Amino acid sequence: MADEEPVEGEESSGKKKRGGLIIGLVLALAGGGGGFAFTSGMIGGGGDSHGKVAHASLGDDLAFVPVEPMTVSIGDPSERRHLRFRAELEVDSDVRSDVEKLM
Repeated sequence: MADEEPVEGEESSGKKKRGGLIIGLVLALAGGGGGFAFTSGMIGGGGDSHGKVAHASLGDDLAFVPVEPMTVSIGDPSERRHLRFRAELEVDSDVRSDVEKLM
């Protein structure tokens, strides 16, 4: 029983599985690299267009609306770890009163 040789069908199916795994890995790496290149703007014009539109809509006349400070508990209640958060929103001065009403 120890001297048994593998059947031809078993050996070739193992090579096919290994070849398919390598091809799948190469295609996954190529797809990931292509996706990164597109979203970073290296190819296809993707990337920063989303951020540029947001800055273009803000005018020169800006106002800052303070957000109420808040404390958030982090982790287990027994650890007594807290995060203190304070911020200001940058808005057009035309809509400052509307934002303050919503706050």
